Amino acid sequence: MEKTYSIYEAKAKLSEVLRLVKSGNEVTITERGEARRSLKSSPSLTRKVSKHVLKIFIGQGNFLQGNTES
Repeated sequence: MEKTYSIYEAKAKLSEVLRLVKSGNEVTITERGEARRSLKSSPSLTRKVSKHVLKIFIGQGNFLQGNTES
């Protein structure tokens, strides 16, 4: 199941977004109606994805410029 959130919604519902990704669902983050990032999990990357998403939403990542460094 793919779920779509705006950046604002994803920040407001971060716990829900992380639960969906961790359970194997794909989550798409949009800005002004355009898809910016798709998040999905794999068993070996679950922790890494969760940490990356948290870094993005607490301002340590550069979400809109596409910085994917961990």
